[in-house]
Amino acid sequence: MDKATYQGLNTEDRISFLNAEMAAGKKLSHICKELGIADNVTTPFKAKGYIRNKEGLFIKHDPQHHVRHPNDASHLYDKPLGQGLEAILSSDEPTPKRVGRPPRKGEKPKKLTIEISQDVYKALMHFKIDEGIYVNGFIEELIKKNIPSKYFEI
Repeated sequence: MDKATYQGLNTEDRISFLNAEMAAGKKLSHICKELGIADNVTTPFKAKGYIRNKEGLFIKHDPQHHVRHPNDASHLYDKPLGQGLEAILSSDEPTPKRVGRPPRKGEKPKKLTIEISQDVYKALMHFKIDEGIYVNGFIEELIKKNIPSKYFEI
């Protein structure tokens, strides 16, 4: 088959052709190269409800029998556009866990480095464990106590 003939086919006929070629042992990338088309031929198929099965063939997606991966959040975006956040929040399905550090509120403080000796660092870590202090807050308070306030106003 050539590119013009392939492009003249409807979606179902394209899928039938590609499935037949892949069932014969060809890879999708090789079929696309022979036809002279881009590798992203699956995008319109996905829009029409087709997915690839374990064998790599295109099948019609049946949401009733689809087993969702626990981290898959794609179902949250399938809601009608007009309903927005309310449709997602009112859903009975669990919301996916967010990964990573939560965003900070307000201004982001600048991270600065203070060089101290190894002995002072070890003592500070032991003090932190014994007293249950927050190291950055502790050092900031020490500095504020020992530096005159006129230097903070500059």
